[in-house]
Amino acid sequence: SVAGSKAGDCTSVRVCWIPVAQLLDSAGHSCLTVFGGHEGIVYSVRLDALGEHVYSGGEDGTVRKWQIESGECALVMRGHEWGVLCVDVTVDGSAVFSAGADGTIKKWDAEMVVVLLTLVGHEKNEVGDGAVSCFRITLDGQIVCSGGQDKTVRCVYGMEPRARRLKSCVGMVVWCMR
Repeated sequence: SVAGSKAGDCTSVRVCWIPVAQLLDSAGHSCLTVFGGHEGIVYSVRLDALGEHVYSGGEDGTVRKWQIESGECALVMRGHEWGVLCVDVTVDGSAVFSAGADGTIKKWDAEMVVVLLTLVGHEKNEVGDGAVSCFRITLDGQIVCSGGQDKTVRCVYGMEPRARRLKSCVGMVVWCMR
């Protein structure tokens, strides 16, 4: 199932950082904000274009949106069966993309916390379960290229519910959209 929440299961803490090198302290990096709430390893983080939010993906299968200035967790997006290995956000902040060990890439509405589109296509093989290990989107979110455990790079053009053209660097690839 796919669900989201507006904060409840996240915490943030302001901590002082003791720099290892004097150079860091003199550069004005004496404190940072630690965002806590994931249950397990955090695999990916991505800043939005304005530097107001950071998005994180973790072993717990969630994507979280954090307000950098306040340290508050604004959203929790649930929908991956396994860990979220990569996250990205469109330049206007309207859509968030996540890719996971479950072999899916999800496009989320960043305000409504709903999945707009799910892509599946990387295949299981001797290396793994078809996990999407990395991906990148164009600034407008209309092209997604991903790399997977199946040793392929796959690109989808036109990220509306109907993709126009599908390609892979190892020949034609069929992506399925759910």
